[in-house]
Amino acid sequence: MYRKSTFNEKGYWLKGNTHAHTNISDGLMTPAELIETYRKLGYDFLAITDHDIYGIHDELDKPDFLVLPGVEVDMADAKMGISCHHVVGLGIPGENAFSHGEKLEYPKDSKLSDVIDLLEQRGNLCIYAHPNWSHSIHEELVPVEGLLGMEIYNHTTEVTRACGYSGSYYDRMLWEKKKLWCFACDDTHQKREDIGGGFIVVKAEAFNGASVINALQKGSFYASQGPEIFDFYVESGYACISCSPSRLIGFQSDTTRGGAGIDPEAGLTQAEHKLSGSESYVRGFCIDKYGRKAWTQPVYLDE
Repeated sequence: MYRKSTFNEKGYWLKGNTHAHTNISDGLMTPAELIETYRKLGYDFLAITDHDIYGIHDELDKPDFLVLPGVEVDMADAKMGISCHHVVGLGIPGENAFSHGEKLEYPKDSKLSDVIDLLEQRGNLCIYAHPNWSHSIHEELVPVEGLLGMEIYNHTTEVTRACGYSGSYYDRMLWEKKKLWCFACDDTHQKREDIGGGFIVVKAEAFNGASVINALQKGSFYASQGPEIFDFYVESGYACISCSPSRLIGFQSDTTRGGAGIDPEAGLTQAEHKLSGSESYVRGFCIDKYGRKAWTQPVYLDE
């Protein structure tokens, strides 16, 4: 089997957060303050995604920092009590039809598919936010079309409600043949210590917004709470990963129970897993000595 990987063969590793709020909606910092906070933490890009108010902050771009346009929309699920749906939209360069400060108007009892259509039709990528916090129903998500990805980890919902991990939701979508990428993010509101706990690292062909968005569309990135992933690929019937020192490296797929390697001293930096041949995808993850996780994107084997 030839080598398959979602990472671009060449490019720049860029660290960023795709979900953040400012005082334009319910955050505490101004956009400029929040951008400078992430810049000082060594990030390369940030998407400002205030609730229902579209943000394009090109004037805050810096030579070493990119600001991506975006928004977060939400709707209640009247049938299911506290259950709701939140979707992050990220503007595609040259296609985004929203203007800065535009208020998104839609009924709060809209169907999830209608809101995704609204974002897609106006040139935005759609990421399903914090399904565990939202009390989303697995069966209701499976038929949904138009999502680029799902948040497998959301830091704010973890530090405020202990429900930031959504791996079961993500796996269910993959088992049902929904091809999505996984995201980790902060969803910061600055009301708790909620900055720097979830992020993605993209391998982009150039240092600009268009290349970052292109990398997201291709799956040329990984999600993390801290560990680094240097490579993940499938070749000659094996899934292979290399990463920063970890105590556990694991592999998961749809038709097998996967595999794992463990080192109590947290010295693992690479692992491989033999595939059965029945999998439609395989994905990897690692856990460092502090219990922080990083997740690869799935390599789809049926393409």
